[in-house]
Amino acid sequence: MNRMTGVVLEQEGTHVIVLTSTGEFKRIRCRGRLPEIGEEIFLKTNTYRPFVTKFSWIAAAAAILVLALMSPFAAMVNQPPEKAVAWITVDINPSLELTISNRERIISAIGLNNDGRKLLKRVDIIGMKPEEALIALTDEATNMGYIKQAKENNVVISVASADKGFNSQELEQKLVAATQDVLSEKRMAAVVQTVKVTPEFREKAKKKEISTGKYAVLIEAVNSGILISEDEIKDNSITDAIKKAGGKPEEILQKAHEEKVEQLPEKEKKYLMIAGQIDRNRSSNEEQGRDKPAATEDGKNTAGNNEDQTLTKDNPARENDTEKPGNEQGNSGAKPAEQNEKPATGGPGTQKPADTGNSTNNDSQRETNTTIIIDNNTRNRDNSMN
Repeated sequence: MNRMTGVVLEQEGTHVIVLTSTGEFKRIRCRGRLPEIGEEIFLKTNTYRPFVTKFSWIAAAAAILVLALMSPFAAMVNQPPEKAVAWITVDINPSLELTISNRERIISAIGLNNDGRKLLKRVDIIGMKPEEALIALTDEATNMGYIKQAKENNVVISVASADKGFNSQELEQKLVAATQDVLSEKRMAAVVQTVKVTPEFREKAKKKEISTGKYAVLIEAVNSGILISEDEIKDNSITDAIKKAGGKPEEILQKAHEEKVEQLPEKEKKYLMIAGQIDRNRSSNEEQGRDKPAATEDGKNTAGNNEDQTLTKDNPARENDTEKPGNEQGNSGAKPAEQNEKPATGGPGTQKPADTGNSTNNDSQRETNTTIIIDNNTRNRDNSMN
């Protein structure tokens, strides 16, 4: 004799309605104690016939409904509290940071620059899965003109997680695929690249108010000889910042993508040394710039004095060129005239009118070069003494 089990759903006097293990409803007469509702009992398959009442169907449906309602609640009760386990940064140019919970949904979104804040005002991604959020953000960024057909477009994605059980690489692949799908639908050409970072690296970028992805690219660019400042990359797109510094965006992004996360500390150290030197040079130039107005005013007078000195001392060829017309005029014009007017005058008398002639001609040059006049008069006096 085969036996099966059933669960008691209802009591009717000396009978009970049970749901068998084969899914049948049976009405069973009981002798002695009636089993309680919900109690499992053994049945003889050849003894009792199936019997189902209208009320039994209602009771069974109610039981199933209760179980269905209790299941999600039980699942929620058993789940650990929601907390942040990873951070995504997206740089288009809008720079954003998204926080992912242990339930794989976005619980926070922050704009890291003005364009990022504008984008988040247009899209509500809280509660979305990470790949859904990337689809919405990329779509709206294209609508707002941050991604265009007529420009070189680059999207940089980074994922940082302190949870050892979190698979960052798998999430990166999902995010890249989601972003590329949107760009393909909109027929936009763009390079979507990822960079590897750590939670510690994210904290350093956060202190500098730069996205983790941009900071990684900045370090790679400076290490490659492309001098970009933090201010230049903060509010500009990665593409524009690298191009303005004379670099090739795709090459730098590829290097940053291939960079091993273990090499980041050493490259960051080198970057900080170079950046520190750049800041010191900039500060020195600014100090010189503040002193420049006063020095310029004095410098004009000094430059004027130096010009006269150059004419008379440091540049004798220029001095001779300036003197020559005056000397020729004094010898060919004034001196013969004096000799015709005073033919009887000789010796020293002949030299004196020449002195006067030279003084007269040099007077006409005083307005252009006083130093030459003094030098000419001195030379003429020496000639008179000889």
